[in-house]
Amino acid sequence: MALDPATGDLVMGDNDYRRGDSGCVAAYSRNGGRTWSDSEVPTGFTRGDAFGAAREYWQGAGDPSVAASSGVIEDKELLAVDNHRGSPFRDRVYVTWTEFAADGTAYIWSRASADYGESFGPRVLVSGASPACTNTFELPTPNGPCNENQFSQPFVGPDGALYVAWSNFNSAAEPPGPEVDQSAGGTRAAQEPEEPGGDEGENAYQVLLARSTDGGASFAAPVKVADYNDLPDCETYQDGAGAGSSCVPEKGATANSFFRAANYPSGAVDPTDPHRVVVTFGSYINRHSNEDNGCVPAGFSEDTGNPLYEGVKTVGACNNDILISVSDDAGRASPAPAPTCGSCPAPPRPPASGPPTSGSSGPPSPAMASWPPPTTTASTGTTSSPAGRTSACPAPGACGTSGSSG
Repeated sequence: MALDPATGDLVMGDNDYRRGDSGCVAAYSRNGGRTWSDSEVPTGFTRGDAFGAAREYWQGAGDPSVAASSGVIEDKELLAVDNHRGSPFRDRVYVTWTEFAADGTAYIWSRASADYGESFGPRVLVSGASPACTNTFELPTPNGPCNENQFSQPFVGPDGALYVAWSNFNSAAEPPGPEVDQSAGGTRAAQEPEEPGGDEGENAYQVLLARSTDGGASFAAPVKVADYNDLPDCETYQDGAGAGSSCVPEKGATANSFFRAANYPSGAVDPTDPHRVVVTFGSYINRHSNEDNGCVPAGFSEDTGNPLYEGVKTVGACNNDILISVSDDAGRASPAPAPTCGSCPAPPRPPASGPPTSGSSGPPSPAMASWPPPTTTASTGTTSSPAGRTSACPAPGACGTSGSSG
């Protein structure tokens, strides 16, 4: 909900299912909230130069946000409560969200309440500077180079440490497409896609994690949990449906699955061990879905900025898996992705006439990652963390063949 400071009018956004799938509806009141009217917002896309591109996509998916003449959207507000008896911050309430600013940036912020939600303190930057953020897309960096973020989730450990995990896009060749809510007044780099860096066609994003030990008053620099690959562009693979969004296309010739979807992280702390932090996230490239079985990253859609892949509609090729990453030192370690194909024993190479692959420097393949960086046991094909736990390397052949090193 937003209040127009000039007129006192109230505007509220909500999901509406009168058309079947979720639609975005704007409700408004001109008498201080005593009575309301509603209006369906545009769906599909708007033509013109007002948004700095040939098209600005409007979706019927839901979770709308509103703002009154500010060009700023506060989006994806999530809440966590410290309910741990031994915590020095017991009963503290935390809220995190993304602020889509008019300059095209999207930083993660947090506020904390020490009086059961009666009042909240000043906002605190969560998505601070990190060496993991390598591409700012020529957008402003008023709060550091990690200027493209979304999908934050706060969670609290038994010792009162506050963690926030979220999706960050500053490692990609371009920021996410219009399916991520953004300010209509902003200038988005996704409207003019850049050439992919590193391996041609690479389109991985990354999960970041920040930690606060003073009740949300400040956060340490974010660390990298892992790379991940988001779901494919819906319009490309579903006969134009779901324009502007990613989705989970079904295999074969039909195009019935076009509900908006995205991969994002969720975290928790072991209630018996405050140093053990677990983060889960989805990834379209994983040990069961990669170059070896015909699922190959293919860059981004020039129309929407969403990821593209070879093998999306092919039976036995691409599929989305849920991955898990574990830290045994409360997430303090330097950024370290999951073990990649190059850190495991090299698979046998096929004849020179075999199909080309995208190499081994892409996103992680195994179903478990670990902090600190794992060490490799070449004789067994497993990786072992300093804490002694092990996680399996990709199965033989799951890494492809080009660029592997043993």
